[in-house]
Amino acid sequence: MCGVATAGVGLSIPGSRGVSHGLDTDYCRIFAAAVPGDVAKVRFVATTTQQRFTALRSGEVDVLARVTTWIVSRDTSVGLVFAGINLHDG
Repeated sequence: MCGVATAGVGLSIPGSRGVSHGLDTDYCRIFAAAVPGDVAKVRFVATTTQQRFTALRSGEVDVLARVTTWIVSRDTSVGLVFAGINLHDG
């Protein structure tokens, strides 16, 4: 399960035929191709800014692929492990 934003132009947009498009959803597909070995097994879970970390810690999602600023307090107090930066914004 891959946590994505509920809507974000260029990042995570549900398509008219039920296929999501964008940078974040493409990352989810890459994870699915690498870990379970089958891109068809990707499942997107829409997460809000307020509940994204709860969804990750509870196991509702295995990974977050969505806008999340990497700051020290998220490494320490929230207990996240950031894999790297994939987008710089303003």
